Amino acid sequence: EIAALQPDFLFSRKVLPHVAEDALPRYLGNIASLMQPKTIAVLDNTPVKGDDGKIAGRRHTVERMQKLLPPGFTIEQDRYAALMRRRA
Repeated sequence: EIAALQPDFLFSRKVLPHVAEDALPRYLGNIASLMQPKTIAVLDNTPVKGDDGKIAGRRHTVERMQKLLPPGFTIEQDRYAALMRRRA
């Protein structure tokens, strides 16, 4: 139903940090299945802080996610979110 609406934007807020490594391909595939060429998916991907309060990285890196995306999709890290697009 959502794909039929041909959304301009999809927002996945507070989900990605909870996605297990082995579930990441399915999560990204599900997002991709909702996207049209004009759609931008915004995946909340805030930095993870260590016990000392310093940024220790991210739960999932865009480099890893790019390898798991279906063909024809790209992903890039912005400040707090990963932006996923379908190549035209």
